[in-house]
Amino acid sequence: MEIKYILVFSLSIVLTFLMMKVAKKFNIVDKPDKILKQHEKATPYLGGVAILLSFSLFVDHGFYFLLFSSIITLLGVIDDIKGISALFRFISEFIISFFTAYYILDYSNIILTLFLAFVGVSMINSFNMIDGMDGLSSGLAMISLMIFYYFLGFQSIIIIILAILGFYFYNYPPAKIFLGDGGSYLIGFILYYYILLMTNNFGYGGFFVSLVILGFFLTDLVWAFIRRILNSGKVFEGDKDHIYDKARVFFKNDKRILTLMYLINIVFGLFSVITWNFKYFGVIISLIAFILIGYLFKLYKKT
Repeated sequence: MEIKYILVFSLSIVLTFLMMKVAKKFNIVDKPDKILKQHEKATPYLGGVAILLSFSLFVDHGFYFLLFSSIITLLGVIDDIKGISALFRFISEFIISFFTAYYILDYSNIILTLFLAFVGVSMINSFNMIDGMDGLSSGLAMISLMIFYYFLGFQSIIIIILAILGFYFYNYPPAKIFLGDGGSYLIGFILYYYILLMTNNFGYGGFFVSLVILGFFLTDLVWAFIRRILNSGKVFEGDKDHIYDKARVFFKNDKRILTLMYLINIVFGLFSVITWNFKYFGVIISLIAFILIGYLFKLYKKT
């Protein structure tokens, strides 16, 4: 194992512990409200800051990756501390996603770049929406990043996984620290970044395979929009009807629910690997899985 891997993992362990102390000292915590936030006690944010600082010196994706990663993390930390309007958040995410797509793909096609920017906003928010259960989003992120590594082979992906892994030890239930919006925006952006790299390296086929890899997140996101439109019309209002919430019909134990969610995410990853030479077939299979998951977990209904 390269020394940098050990350094990143060790840094993540230490920095996550330090961020727990900093967050508590300055009251940057998530307080339970017994509605959407049902954890037992106030839990510190800033896990995302620890992850960012852990990998920043070691990834080799260039200046703009670190710049955009830092900006999106800062945006989320501000949202954690004082809150920002949904409009300002979406505009900021769109601008960052747009320039990231332009930087990586150097598209002269403005329509395509705008489309990819919308993909970026969707990815950031889908990851943020799934971040509602101890150990869930960080575990899912590592699984998806491992699949991206299978296709891309970039050492930086392993470095980011190790940075998340150090945080994961504190985030596994019962969580001692949360990603916070800073962390969920950061990891959502990283996953979007790898969508762009897949597209750049493998063309449209790489883009569609990326959607399969991230099928779990996109399934939850799309069903959330459908559910809210059908039941309340309030698309941006949070609820407790995500996949992991509905899984309580099958399991009461959080660790079993986590295992089930991880397995579903792994299945999407396997779809992407198995159908690599038949990319559009992989999308079709994922769409079937999307429908089945929605029906099985009744994601179209509010509880």
